[in-house]
Amino acid sequence: MAHPYGRTFSPTPDENRPYPTRRASSARPAGRAAPPPGSTRKESVSADKHPRHAVTEKPLPHRPQSAYHHHSRDNSRETDAMTMIAMKYRKHYVRQEGTVTLVLSGHSGSGDLPVYHSGSLVRGLVTLLKTDSVSSVVVNVEGSVRVRDLQGGDGASYFLSETLFSWDGHGTAPHEFNFETSMGTFIPPTSERRLLPPSFSARLSQILPGFSVSVRYEFVVSVMRNAGPLEFWKRRTRLRVPFTFKPLTRPPAPGPFPARAFRGGSLHPQTLFIDSVPPREIGADPIESHVFLPGGQIVPAADRMTFIVSLHARDAILAPLIHGAPILPSFLPISPSPLPASLPCNSANESTQSLGSGTRSRPSIVNRLLEAPATRAPLSVRLERHIVLDARDPRGDKLGSGIGWVRGRRILSTEVLAEGQLQHAKAGNKRVRWRGALDIPSGASCPGFAAGRLSVQDFLVITIDMPGMQTHELPFRQTIPIRLTSHSARAASAVQLTDPEVF
Repeated sequence: MAHPYGRTFSPTPDENRPYPTRRASSARPAGRAAPPPGSTRKESVSADKHPRHAVTEKPLPHRPQSAYHHHSRDNSRETDAMTMIAMKYRKHYVRQEGTVTLVLSGHSGSGDLPVYHSGSLVRGLVTLLKTDSVSSVVVNVEGSVRVRDLQGGDGASYFLSETLFSWDGHGTAPHEFNFETSMGTFIPPTSERRLLPPSFSARLSQILPGFSVSVRYEFVVSVMRNAGPLEFWKRRTRLRVPFTFKPLTRPPAPGPFPARAFRGGSLHPQTLFIDSVPPREIGADPIESHVFLPGGQIVPAADRMTFIVSLHARDAILAPLIHGAPILPSFLPISPSPLPASLPCNSANESTQSLGSGTRSRPSIVNRLLEAPATRAPLSVRLERHIVLDARDPRGDKLGSGIGWVRGRRILSTEVLAEGQLQHAKAGNKRVRWRGALDIPSGASCPGFAAGRLSVQDFLVITIDMPGMQTHELPFRQTIPIRLTSHSARAASAVQLTDPEVF
């Protein structure tokens, strides 16, 4: 039997309540006005911020008469825009399986799955079409790291499991009940201050075809029924409703910042990173590599990341690097190219886009490129994402226990998120310098994280290579940890990140 509200829709704009209630004509019968005996529910939101509804109000949405609302001509466009924004966060998501139906509100998703953020208020309504022989009802919110191999099975490790509602069989089984909670920010125990990871999905096909790893969030409604005359004959029904979780994060302070080779607190981040290219001959001078990041290591994913790379050594040593540099005096645009199929960031139902956000070259630049000699720049800058799945420690963690070849191994995968665009090299005074920038594609904007035995971290990788240069050990790689945030430093509601290497 299909549930009468088994579809998603948005309430009409004239509803100003945070959660629409049923019409007065369909109020709850008096026999079910009070919560069922023996039931417990979690109230994670304070009453001063989110007032509780009256007992006679039920958060089951009613069918709207029309999807649009007529406004008078003198209403401003700003009012209409605010109405649409309010409607965006008051959508309802309905999922039904068998005799169990779950209605969710408060999400901001526009696709197949509801989307919640840190601190989002979640309100749900569960309806049981049949309550005969029901012995218990439990609603949980779960977060897990899952690995899957088409040839060997799958495994899961849970970092979040919280009960939102429970009924233990005392009294009459409820036909419908609601629950309310707010999405957290940290992995329990919250005293450790470890951020909840974002929803995540990656296909690691270069390791083994069909191998994937993901971070998944779900609301789970578990209904236990008596299946026979004996007490131990039970039948369990589970309704699993996955959703997308996106943490809200921000840098500690807005940039740009001056050059600083060490950290001076969260408001004075390190922006200058020095390394050296070792010589092949004993006693020879090394080449110093200086990387300056005006925005620091914690940057909003929506901002362009600028950088300056300079190499310091005697002019005779730097001469081969200068001659091999690009000759154009402007940024070299990178034509869009497909991302690897395993680029992870909430990509369970989305396709990846492109490596960079370069624009189409102008004809004059194309002609100059065709006329230019085919020399390769000795310097390349790219943003890489390192995915590490560690299943080496057998101390009770069941991650990957269903996949024999994963158990006891440390799996590393690397993806290129963006390629840097370089300007013409400038040389002089025992130094050669490149300016550049890179744009982060929207499909890779989720931040790095660590959850259980899965860790995802981004690095800015500077590679120096010049074939035929025998004086120093090339190619040379310099890596700098980078942490992307969802918002800028001015977003007060987002969590402030202070360390690019501590999750």
